[in-house]
Amino acid sequence: MRILTLAAAAAVLSAAAPQSAPSVVDTWPANGATVSPGETTIRITFSEPMARDGMSLTVAGAAEFPKPTSPPQFSADGLSLSFKASLQPGKTYGIGVNGPSHKNFRSDKGVPATPAVVIFKTHRNPPLQTRLPPVEGRG
Repeated sequence: MRILTLAAAAAVLSAAAPQSAPSVVDTWPANGATVSPGETTIRITFSEPMARDGMSLTVAGAAEFPKPTSPPQFSADGLSLSFKASLQPGKTYGIGVNGPSHKNFRSDKGVPATPAVVIFKTHRNPPLQTRLPPVEGRG
């Protein structure tokens, strides 16, 4: 008869337990947001560090994918991916992270990230920038 210590039994159970999938925990722009058109930085933040050797960014539904103006880069800690993009006025943009046939976003442990979709819009016209005339006597 073989007796396992409590520590050994816990190690066996944790090795056999499936690892939880990383997930998207934050984005900029936020899902459902309306933002100003122009040059911006798109950022996707994950729940745990991601492997830096692959990614699956897809077009989400009927939306457009933002036009990248820089290559995507991971943060030093592997928690965020960002890229610069040019956003046009009055558009709906959609970014898919992983998907049924695209699973290249993986944790450092090799576990594919849970698929996520981020949809955001741009204002039709950029907000007006107005300058008020100086108040007399306050040059």
